[in-house]
Amino acid sequence: MAIKAIPCESMSSLKFVLLDGFGGAWLLACRRALPGVPLRLRGSVGRTPSSTPDPLVRYAKPASSKVRRRPIGSLIFLCMAAFVSYAQDQQPGKLAPYYPTPAVIVDKMLQFGELKSGEKMFDLGSGDGRIVIAAARKYKADATGVELDDSLARQSSERIRSMGLQAVARIIHGDLLQQDYSSADLITVYLLPVGNDKVTPLLEKQLKKGARVVAHDFQFTAWKPEKMMDIDDGEGRSHRLYLYRR
Repeated sequence: MAIKAIPCESMSSLKFVLLDGFGGAWLLACRRALPGVPLRLRGSVGRTPSSTPDPLVRYAKPASSKVRRRPIGSLIFLCMAAFVSYAQDQQPGKLAPYYPTPAVIVDKMLQFGELKSGEKMFDLGSGDGRIVIAAARKYKADATGVELDDSLARQSSERIRSMGLQAVARIIHGDLLQQDYSSADLITVYLLPVGNDKVTPLLEKQLKKGARVVAHDFQFTAWKPEKMMDIDDGEGRSHRLYLYRR
């Protein structure tokens, strides 16, 4: 199976998504993850055009050797999250799947967010803790991660302890929408668009003047970014970072 986009320079300029050989559950999941984005279906999807009421869902012609296709990691991230939600009814409050940020992007996010020694930073949906650890270890910041998943929160906390970083790094095991970010100088996020939308009112209410927010791949639709950066991770995938300042 594959998720491919034709054509697509970035998520912000996405024209449509081609689902190649996906089942009906994937179709519904991707529709939930990508509202308003036209889907082109090819192969066995468990539906027929007449039984698909969504006007944005159409059937593609067989692949042509003249058409250039390339995989888009962000779409895999989106559709994986939606499928897990559709099939398993994810934990309440979970706003993104675990999709590790490449090491080179971790460093770029902290650089882009202008993180300085002694500043307080929070990583929302911290996963295995790699951003929190990098912020504390390399940038000498006071770093806090917020992670809902039991296993990831435990593993990342243990890793912090094993590295002797307990004084400057920690993981809060809980819902990122129930935390206090008023002390934050920098917030980093790699959430689904719906996650960014849900956390926006909280950040608008709590963040102090001058606090920065760096979003990975998916922007905050209610805010205008101060600047953007496109980065190649060296493995064939392009990432986009957005910097916001309160």
